[in-house]
Amino acid sequence: MKSALTPKPSEELYNLLKSTADIFNSRPDLQDVMKGSQGWINATVGFKTSDNKMGSAVVIKNGHITVKNHIPEDVDACLIFRTEKDFTDFHKADKDDASLMILKGRMWIEGTIALYNYCDYLVNLLYLDESRAATRDKEADEEKKNTLQAMLISMDAVSIYTKNLAEQVKKEAESASDPLRKVELEEIRRNLLRVPDKPAETLHEAIQALWIIQVALGLESTDDGPHLGRLDQLLQPYFDSDIRKLKTEKERKTYIAHALELIGCLYMRLSSHYIITMEIVSWMNSGGAPSTGIVVGGVTRDGKDAINDMTYIILKVTAMLALNDPNMHARVMVGINSETYLKRVCEVNYITGAIPCIYNDSAMIESLRKVNPDWALEDIRDWTANGCVEPCIPGLHFPTTGSVEFNLMAPLEMALNNGTHPLLE
Repeated sequence: MKSALTPKPSEELYNLLKSTADIFNSRPDLQDVMKGSQGWINATVGFKTSDNKMGSAVVIKNGHITVKNHIPEDVDACLIFRTEKDFTDFHKADKDDASLMILKGRMWIEGTIALYNYCDYLVNLLYLDESRAATRDKEADEEKKNTLQAMLISMDAVSIYTKNLAEQVKKEAESASDPLRKVELEEIRRNLLRVPDKPAETLHEAIQALWIIQVALGLESTDDGPHLGRLDQLLQPYFDSDIRKLKTEKERKTYIAHALELIGCLYMRLSSHYIITMEIVSWMNSGGAPSTGIVVGGVTRDGKDAINDMTYIILKVTAMLALNDPNMHARVMVGINSETYLKRVCEVNYITGAIPCIYNDSAMIESLRKVNPDWALEDIRDWTANGCVEPCIPGLHFPTTGSVEFNLMAPLEMALNNGTHPLLE
C-alpha cells in the first residue's frame, strides 16, 4: 500500500509504540520470533486516524523495531481509526470489544492484513510475563523452574478471577434499572477488562488493580496484613494524568469528588474484608479485617517534599470515615513538610480519635541507616510502616516481628499473686 500522508504525531500513540519497540530490541528471546524459515520477517505497519490528526508507524526490519512519527510511503498495512476517541477505546479494549469496533466501522485495516496481524502477534507476546522465558532457561535448576511456573499459574489465576468479575459486572449492568449505576458498572467492567493484566492508565484503573492484587496477596498469605505502602506516592501520577485532561474548574472539582469516592470505596473494601484463616484465629482478632497499612507524607527517594494532592485526598477520606482499618500512618519530615500538612495530620488524628499514627521521618530514616548501613539512602527514604508499626523497605526485606502477641500485664499479675495468674487458679 502506498501513501504520502504524514499525519501529525500523537504523543500517546508514539510513546506506546516506542515503549513496545524498546522492549523487543532489548530482548533477544523476543527477537527470535521475528525470523521465519527463510529469514527475517520485515514489515512496516502504520496507525492513524482517518482525519490524519494523529499517526505513527513501526518498522520491523532484520530483527529490530524502530518507530516513526509519520506514515512512510512504503507502509505495508495501516490500522485506521475513525477518530482519536476510537484509538483511545481500542487501546483499552479486549479482543471481543476490538472485533466489535471493526464491525461497527470504528476502525479498519488497509493494505496487507497478514502483515498487520504479524505486528499484532508481536505486541501480544509482550503480555506474557518475562518469567515465561525464565522457565525455559536451560541453566535454571528444578526449584527455580517450579517457582517460576507457580508464579505463572498464580498470575493466570488472578487474570481468570478478574475476567470472571468483569462478566458478573456485565450481567449486573444489563439488569440495572438506575441509569447512573448502569454507567458505573460499565466503567468498572472496562477497568476489569484492562487491569491488572495491562498497566493502569487512570486513577480508577490503578485503584481497581490495587484491590485485585490485594485480594490475591491475601489469599496467598492468609491475609496476614499485606500493606499498600505509600499510597499517595503510588496514585499521584494517575491523578496528575487524569486532571491534566480536564479544561474547566467545574470538571476538576467533579473529578476530585470522584477521587474522594474512589478512595472511600477502597477503604470500605479493606475494612469489610475478613481474614481468610481458621476460626480460632479470626476469634483472636475479634473477627476483624486484616490490618492493611497505608502511609502518606514524608520525603521522596531524593529527599524532597513528598506531599501531593493524593496525600490530602487520603487524609480527607480518613477523617470522613474514621475507620480502624486500614491502618493509617503519616510521615512528617520537619523542615521539609509544611506546617499546613502537619496541622492537617493533627486535625485528622483529633477527628478520628487515634489515626493516623504520626512518625518523625528524620528519626526513622536515621535509625534505619544505623541498623542497615549498607542500604542505599534512597531506599531507606522510601520506608513504610508494615503490620502495626514495623518500619519496612518495600521489596527489600521482611520486617515481621512474629505477631506473638505477648500479654505483658500477665507477668505483673503473676508477680503480685505469688507466681500464679488469678485466671488460672
